[in-house]
Amino acid sequence: MLGLGDRGERTQEAEIQRGAVRDHFCLSARHVLVAAAAVALGLALLARGRPVLAALAFVVGLLGSEAGLAGPIFWASAALFGPRRRREVLAPVALIAVYLVAYHLAGGGARASGAYHDPLADPLGFAAIAAVRVPVLLADALLGVPSELALGGSEPPLALVGLGALLLVGFLFVCSRPNEAERATLRWLVPGALGALVVGCTGLPFGRVLMLPDLGFAALLGVLLHRGFAAAGPARVARAAGTALLVVQHMVVAPVANLVSLARLHRVARGIDRVAATAEIDAPPARRVFVVGASDPAVYLYPRGVLAWDEPRRTRCFLPLSGARSSHRLTRVDDRSFTLEALDRPLLDGSFDQLFRAPDRPFTPGDTVRSCGATIRVADVDRGRPRRLEVDLGAGAELLQWKDGRLQRLALPPPGESVVIPWEPGPSRVF
Repeated sequence: MLGLGDRGERTQEAEIQRGAVRDHFCLSARHVLVAAAAVALGLALLARGRPVLAALAFVVGLLGSEAGLAGPIFWASAALFGPRRRREVLAPVALIAVYLVAYHLAGGGARASGAYHDPLADPLGFAAIAAVRVPVLLADALLGVPSELALGGSEPPLALVGLGALLLVGFLFVCSRPNEAERATLRWLVPGALGALVVGCTGLPFGRVLMLPDLGFAALLGVLLHRGFAAAGPARVARAAGTALLVVQHMVVAPVANLVSLARLHRVARGIDRVAATAEIDAPPARRVFVVGASDPAVYLYPRGVLAWDEPRRTRCFLPLSGARSSHRLTRVDDRSFTLEALDRPLLDGSFDQLFRAPDRPFTPGDTVRSCGATIRVADVDRGRPRRLEVDLGAGAELLQWKDGRLQRLALPPPGESVVIPWEPGPSRVF
């Protein structure tokens, strides 16, 4: 796919294969769970007055995932607003700085993606993104409205819901009159949760990034639910109504929605396994496989990780040529080359494929990428997005198309002739 950002040519097939293995492990975002376990332990140690052991736990969390930045962020918040000494803030700040330097020296971070963003590379651009994504995630954390709904392009309405949730929680907090111990704890937990929430905005605003911020938001909601139905106090009826809304959302609606989401994810995961198992790929020796016209990442992205992990000898590399939600016209030029044209919409135009290339990084005719032994040239663009590609596969490659729920082998038409490959929905039923 032509979403290679600033890295230019990619000819190292070993790198492609390593990326496929990472797909297999990142599908369920288990790295966030690894970081969350270590950060939770670190916070418990910090609360017991053992900052050195807490720091070690936070280091373990950072080694597991960049989401582990929440650990030193909570620590810094405890030093600035909570029970820790002010000068202790230097330790978590130093830990964050060392990690970020090591992270970038190791080649980590997002580049040119339309979904993942590096705050240090483009602070102003990230601030604009966070201004929308933070309220979207607050709607999920405070009111139980799934942030995954933003995937369909509904981020602004969800952001308004998040701002409303923030006003509701602020009103309930003022009216509930927490005791001093509760206030002292929330005084650093909530700012720490907000800081961890900003870290989550670097990626897609999905509920999985709330695992660590929820360590603070759960405490806040617990206090509000505990005191929300108290008989005395101002605005008793409004406070009780707001608390009842939180009860319904978090204790009735959210659990049911989570079960539905788990069932959907299970269905998609089984679908990905079927895509990999039924793909019409020749037996060893390993092949170079190219997928034509599949907009669902459950077809063109994650199955390659399953193949790389379970059957590494079947594919040397597995590369999608287009992830656009569109029918495609393939016109053969000679024995190993053809043109590929998206008929309904260009590549990188609102589909999941924007993950690989940001809209503000346009292509121009003549841009060329070499990957997986193939040469792919942009022949025509539409508002900076590729509309037609010229592809030279080289020798010994296989073409697959998504058809009838399987990745089927695609035979090239005779030279000079064309074939239209219609778009079909994939296992996720979203893209």
